[in-house]
Amino acid sequence: MKLPEYASAGSVFVYVAVGREVPTAPLIPGLLDRGVVVTLPRVDDADTGRMSAVRIDGPPLETTPDVTILPGLGFDPETGVRLGQGGGFYDRYLAAHPDTFAVGLAFDTQLQTGLPADPHDRPADAIVTPTRTLRFDGRNRRAV
Repeated sequence: MKLPEYASAGSVFVYVAVGREVPTAPLIPGLLDRGVVVTLPRVDDADTGRMSAVRIDGPPLETTPDVTILPGLGFDPETGVRLGQGGGFYDRYLAAHPDTFAVGLAFDTQLQTGLPADPHDRPADAIVTPTRTLRFDGRNRRAV
């Protein structure tokens, strides 16, 4: 979590881990100790896949979070493409908040080249694993 965007963030949208996703609960106390506004996902409409970021104390975040931490079943280490659970919640959220810095958290075993991407998918700006950090050039979606 030495990414400059994360280190300087005033607000971070953190997913709640399920299944084989990287646990995020250990991040929250450190963020709160730094005075960062921590938000969690709230499903607003399951039928349309719409969700919002809600502060830990309950109020919605009225601005775009500086950093959004993305869950995923797999991430492409060459392009930043993310394979999610299939509901499109994070793709829709990122489309509505294009200025957030999107960071995928993954175990090294979740890195897979050649993952398919739909036109509406927004790849991660960076992927962090226990052994490396990958950043992506926004123009050509290639690792830099």
